[in-house]
Amino acid sequence: MVQRRRQVLVPRCLREFLTSRSSTRPTAAGRPFHGSFVAIPRSPLCSALSALGVSVLNSLSEHGFKSVSGYGKRIPECVSLLKKQTWNTNRAICVVELNVLPKDMRTYLKGLRTSVAFRVGFFPLFWGLGLQVVVVCPGIKSLEQDPVDFVAKVDNQWAIIQSVFLVDPGDRSFREGRTWGQFLTGKYQDAISNELRVSYGKAGT
Repeated sequence: MVQRRRQVLVPRCLREFLTSRSSTRPTAAGRPFHGSFVAIPRSPLCSALSALGVSVLNSLSEHGFKSVSGYGKRIPECVSLLKKQTWNTNRAICVVELNVLPKDMRTYLKGLRTSVAFRVGFFPLFWGLGLQVVVVCPGIKSLEQDPVDFVAKVDNQWAIIQSVFLVDPGDRSFREGRTWGQFLTGKYQDAISNELRVSYGKAGT
């Protein structure tokens, strides 16, 4: 019986980050030796996202967040999904890459919230999800709404967006908005903000 190899799904930008590490491997007749990774040219956006995803993961892992896999079909634009779940805590961080601005950012974020909630898990009334969203998109600086316009004003008892970070890789700036109740989640949001500040100048809150 021939056993089929299991294919591991890796986000595109992370895959390119990994392959770039082997771009200096020796080649034969202009081609990589057998067994080496194929170097894929990376766009500036993917390069920034690869570094951003790794830095956010490293920073938030200190707070107990772990990487979530298997979201490719449900959230194809997601480049990093993290979660922290205890008996009384259910938090998630989602970093997405968009090539163009959605026609309606509020509608897009609501759909993203639902997709993340069903991938990460929640229990209405007793174990709702608190989501932090990082949206990276060229031209997002021109968005008229403030990030705070997209966070939850009331608790719907199943899944809410607690903070939104809008990152424009073109002019290397970002804006952020946070909802109420920062006693437990504020330190996680601060960690995301600090990581973004390393690569992007803060345009406003």
